[in-house]
Amino acid sequence: MHKKIITVALAAALALPAVAMADSATDLIGVLVKKGVLTKEEGELLMKGRVVEKEAAAEKQAAVEKEVAVVKQAVADKQTGGESIISAGERFKIYGVADASVDITDTGSTAAGLSGAKVKKISSNTSLIGFKGEEVLYDGLKGIWQIESEIDLDGTTATGASANTLGFATRNTFVGLKSDSWGSLILGRHDTPYKTSDRRLDLFGNHIADNRALMGGGIGRGSGDLKGFDKRATDTVVYNSPVMNGFKVMAAYVAGAENVTAAADVKGDIWSLAGTYDVAPFYGVLAYQRNNYGTTATGTVAAATLATANGVSPNTSERAWKLGGGYKVEQFAVSAIYEKTDDNFGGGTGAATASNLACTSGVAVAAGGSCYGHKAFYVAGQYNITTNDAVKLAYTKADNLRNGNLANSGARHVSVGYDHKLSNRTNVYATYTKLNNDSSAQYDLKGEGAATGNVLAKGAGASPSAVSLGVMHTF
Repeated sequence: MHKKIITVALAAALALPAVAMADSATDLIGVLVKKGVLTKEEGELLMKGRVVEKEAAAEKQAAVEKEVAVVKQAVADKQTGGESIISAGERFKIYGVADASVDITDTGSTAAGLSGAKVKKISSNTSLIGFKGEEVLYDGLKGIWQIESEIDLDGTTATGASANTLGFATRNTFVGLKSDSWGSLILGRHDTPYKTSDRRLDLFGNHIADNRALMGGGIGRGSGDLKGFDKRATDTVVYNSPVMNGFKVMAAYVAGAENVTAAADVKGDIWSLAGTYDVAPFYGVLAYQRNNYGTTATGTVAAATLATANGVSPNTSERAWKLGGGYKVEQFAVSAIYEKTDDNFGGGTGAATASNLACTSGVAVAAGGSCYGHKAFYVAGQYNITTNDAVKLAYTKADNLRNGNLANSGARHVSVGYDHKLSNRTNVYATYTKLNNDSSAQYDLKGEGAATGNVLAKGAGASPSAVSLGVMHTF
């Protein structure tokens, strides 16, 4: 045997010139068999061993790559706070919020002396469940989708505007494409950029003390109401640019006239645009939106007479812009938003209602004049006592309507709260909030999206208030 090994080694050395260009042991074995140094059977045996060795190396490499992929996905899941399922290049995630509170509410007494009511409630505050995913396509392109639904934790059937938010796929639901180089484009039901751009600045967002009681819309908004700018619109296309040195641009178009049947019909639509700057410790936003109302019953952005809750007439429009910013350093966080709205709703017809009070109260607004145009601002601050405890305070003020010309139609809103974090996913909170209406104003406490927690003012001049004690868990 030793002689055989020595012979093979010498033969291999002599055969090297013949295999100078060979790049593997397989080539050398073939040369040795051809020279007669190894028998055919010996060559096949050596070749078989070489194949087994290659297969073992490949299996080892595949196992290493699989372990690396698992680690990377675990890191990604930890960063996003969710669990993912991966198959055939597609990532799928289930997420949600479970948020409920005990609310002690008071509708307040009107300027005319009518007493309000004190009510105890169990409220579901923007509790939701969602499903979303993405598929890697090619050249950095991904297919993306999402289905999100609001759920009612307290089992109470909501009424009014909140009833429209409950059910399957009633929140942001879409399909689209995404790229790191050019951004994303989605189609479906989605919040307008005007709405999403400053949500992070509202320290009481999606609860009874939400600043949208006075910001983002008109007075007296109710069931089926169209007025306002913080919209989750159907039939929407949204573009989000990639982030460039902290800057990001968002734009949306809402096709609000899908039921048009006559050439003379006015087509309603919405245009929304926002730009943000996000480089710690500062966040800034500038946003604009225009709602153009079309002929009655022609789509989702269609008008109705001022006698209805919609309070707008065909071929009218409303506009809004806002500027906001937030600053966070160590234990402190502060934020502020300034907003200005305008419209040309004046000249509509219909009996006076809470919804169209701004157009019909006293001397009716002339055709083309502004009914709901006004200025509003919001300031808030938070102090983190510990890593798990924080206190916060917010103040919102809306000036008189008709661009300041409708006397005593403004309001002020103040809120104070305490948050305690039990874990990264669960926290408990306590909030007190009160909204003071002027004698001709009738704003309500509205936790936008809250299924059953809204507090409607008793009437003009009433000042609704609430104490809210709750628990929120995200998953």
